[in-house]
Amino acid sequence: MQAGRPRTHRFVFAVAVALPILVLASCGAGSDRSPEAYCRAFYETAAPIRQSYVEAGEEVESDPLKAIVTLIGSPGDLTVIFDHMASHAPDEIRSDTEAARDALKKEQDALGEELSNPLGALGAGVIAGLTSSGSFSRVDTYLDDHCPVDSKLAQEIIHETP
Repeated sequence: MQAGRPRTHRFVFAVAVALPILVLASCGAGSDRSPEAYCRAFYETAAPIRQSYVEAGEEVESDPLKAIVTLIGSPGDLTVIFDHMASHAPDEIRSDTEAARDALKKEQDALGEELSNPLGALGAGVIAGLTSSGSFSRVDTYLDDHCPVDSKLAQEIIHETP
């Protein structure tokens, strides 16, 4: 029976080491999809992008091409924001966030078709927007309810943005 003891000790040691790691990992995973994580994902991604739009607007007369490029890139920027939010979305808003992100991706894809088929691209964009308008509305309401722009979290992130 002595030969079995070292294996038992190794097993107990492995469990003793692994258990705290698993507990800590599961705690982190739960907070990763919390309202606070969702709000943080929104503001940390949206604030710098918004700042680039503000700067483009201020420079529109001196650099109109930059303003146009920034505007054309907006569906891609919004897709990035919603994609980051979707990875932190609590279950109650997850499917709406993913639907909004997917609609923005479709709109972004349709931009490439505008040169060859402008009417078809316009129609695709309108349909994507209409079919996901409820999701956009629910995401907006969720953000207003859980992390309004005047919240402490939002203001800290906005003011940290260069």
